[in-house]
Amino acid sequence: MVRTKVTRRRSESNEVSAQLNITSGGNTTTSSSSRKKSGKAQYEVNDAVKYFTNVSSSTKVRGNLPLSLALTRLEEASQSSGLSAQHIQQLVQVASSSCFPGSVNSRLVKCLIPENVIPEDAVLSAVSWMCTNKPSSALQTLLLKWIILTYDLIESRTRLHALYGIIFQFIENDMMCPLVCHLLYLLTRKEDVVGFRVRRLLDLQKRVGIQSHITALLSVYKLYKPHLVSLAVPSTQRVYFRQIDRKWAALVQTAKDRIAAAGRQAESVTDRLHETLTEKGPVSKRKRMELVPRVTTSSIMRDAEGAHYRLPGADRTDRVQLQDISSFENLLENLERLEVSKHRVTTSSIMRDAEGAHYRLPGADRTDTVQLQDISSFENLLENLERLELPSQVAAVLRSPYLQHVISCQRQRHMLQRLSLWLFQVLSAEITAEDENQQGVELLQLLINFTDFLQVNIPVCETWLADYLLTWNGLDYRPYILRIFTRCRIYQFQKLNDLILEPLRTLFFCSSVYFKCQLAYCFTELLRNYVILELPRYRGYVAMKKVRQAASVQAADHDVDDAWDPLYEYHEEHFEALQTIQSLIYYVDKVFAVGLQQERDNSLLMHLVLSFYEMVSHIHTKYNVPFTCLPCPGVVYRAVFSSNAMACSRMCSIIARYRNEYSSLKQSSEASNNMSDLSKQVTALNGYILDISNSLWRHKAFTTSKTPSVFNMPTEIVNATQVNLPNGSFSVHNHIALVGYARRFLVETQPEGKRVHPSLIRGNNRDTYLEFLKTERVDGVVDFISTFIKRSSNN
Repeated sequence: MVRTKVTRRRSESNEVSAQLNITSGGNTTTSSSSRKKSGKAQYEVNDAVKYFTNVSSSTKVRGNLPLSLALTRLEEASQSSGLSAQHIQQLVQVASSSCFPGSVNSRLVKCLIPENVIPEDAVLSAVSWMCTNKPSSALQTLLLKWIILTYDLIESRTRLHALYGIIFQFIENDMMCPLVCHLLYLLTRKEDVVGFRVRRLLDLQKRVGIQSHITALLSVYKLYKPHLVSLAVPSTQRVYFRQIDRKWAALVQTAKDRIAAAGRQAESVTDRLHETLTEKGPVSKRKRMELVPRVTTSSIMRDAEGAHYRLPGADRTDRVQLQDISSFENLLENLERLEVSKHRVTTSSIMRDAEGAHYRLPGADRTDTVQLQDISSFENLLENLERLELPSQVAAVLRSPYLQHVISCQRQRHMLQRLSLWLFQVLSAEITAEDENQQGVELLQLLINFTDFLQVNIPVCETWLADYLLTWNGLDYRPYILRIFTRCRIYQFQKLNDLILEPLRTLFFCSSVYFKCQLAYCFTELLRNYVILELPRYRGYVAMKKVRQAASVQAADHDVDDAWDPLYEYHEEHFEALQTIQSLIYYVDKVFAVGLQQERDNSLLMHLVLSFYEMVSHIHTKYNVPFTCLPCPGVVYRAVFSSNAMACSRMCSIIARYRNEYSSLKQSSEASNNMSDLSKQVTALNGYILDISNSLWRHKAFTTSKTPSVFNMPTEIVNATQVNLPNGSFSVHNHIALVGYARRFLVETQPEGKRVHPSLIRGNNRDTYLEFLKTERVDGVVDFISTFIKRSSNN
């Protein structure tokens, strides 16, 4: 019995060796082996595929060595270089028909990773087998997972979309429903949204309860046809679909990167040829499969896989116009479908008529719509704005300036909501769930460029930012996160504080001085964004809303001026935007006071803090905001008595600006309602002016007075310091930040060899000294003295 088993094992081993060509054959030298290595591997993959397609092959799993080796060979080939389109199509037939046991079919499906692209026929075959009773429910689920994971690698999805109604029928299967909704979510177009499908989804949701995948599909339906979906669908939600098999997804992502790398090699040759024929500059290369799809303006468009080329009109007609040909490679590929024109042909995708005044696109005579990739100038964009067909991948708007102009001009709400849904899911998957990587950096940079173009932030980005800041370490994507923060829209201050400011405040006090400086700069930029963009936009929106609600306008709604209609509506009740700005200034003021104390008046931090107050000091006269806010004493006196001349000079200049600010506010009708607060601030400003004047110019720093002052302290304490002439210790020539300038002034003005001392600056010399300070760019002190101190002509 033992001898029989051994003999059987040997015969099976010989059979495997003969069938799969495991032996090396006649490769006697190393050089010949290396030359035949790739051909041998391909030959072995072919034999492995033949094993599964051969009807006489054994389907037994246990003890079937040929089956085990064939599966292993396919798995190694799919993970290393991928399978060819022909092999994928054959293996889909084998796995879907359930010729082998379920465990073998599952491994075969996971081997379907392409070398280049997945043929659409293979996907159609999988869907067709799913409509039969052959594959089990588990296998059907696995096929759906494969289609979703490799969705971007499918050669074309036109015929797959034609099966939309068939795929929709699978939603009644509880096991397959999440994956079916995910696939339909990717395939849905406007024409797919009909009433009976909405009712089916609502009935299903009533039966199984609120599920994220059903909500996702309903949200897409509502974007296209909101009148059909009466259910309240959240505009922003967590990620709708769970990640499918992380290990499998990682293998597919590796294949995408490999395909993109191979595409760059083929692209380099074609780009040089295209550059020669069209006399255009080289096209930038893609480093890897990108999160944000591109919309190319070239006549030749590269597929997502980076290897196949097609013409702009190839999907719309069986014939190819000669003017669409821009390379010799395209000429060979489309030789049989080439339509020769009797007129003069140009290689440009935009053709000028004989009169030289009118432009038309290559496909303009063949269709009523114009593809975005046919647009190559802003003039064409304007001429074809109404006929422009937007891409199904709405994320392409982040790369295409043409799409950005279209969205800002046409304001298609469903496009904006589709973009919001895509952004929230991608940001959650790539930024929140992953460490910092190049793809995340590129995504955030594109998002920042897009918001800078629109001059308004996307609300879903703020929702994501509020979630991300709760777990942010202050390091990952720091410049991009802070830049998005500066574009936040205006909200009630309590909401802004709870969602955004409080997490940033926590990081501010536990981070380095450089993070504090970056955040101080961002506070200034946020305030600038509020007073320049957000406040006028919100005021206009409120005024427009009141006009639309008026009974006189409801009868003639077409007369309403929608110039202030925001790109993204405010989903909040009416609030006082001015109160938000004022609360933000006071909040930042307190944060700065503690930050300066914590960092011991760091010069860089002090510079950025003073930049914030320089903006606040003319917020009324420059930005028409009906109030202003004084800095707290902890900031003012730290700057005035700092050892840094820059801080002292700039704070004196800021205090001098407030004089003009309050004078203008007293004459303003909008500020008349807050006269009590205004009088309190004027009193505090007068205290600052008196203290600085007494210390810098009047030599009365520690002179007792009835008014509140920073110098009000008992005489015994002042005498205990044993400082000679303490009242003049902070004068303009004895101040620790200015004494160096005083010595330089005396060296330049006094006779050579004379011993100099700051006390020599008195009388008329003080005016000359002030002129010297002005030439040394310490003009803030000079402006303060000239503004608040009246001097006689003799002094």
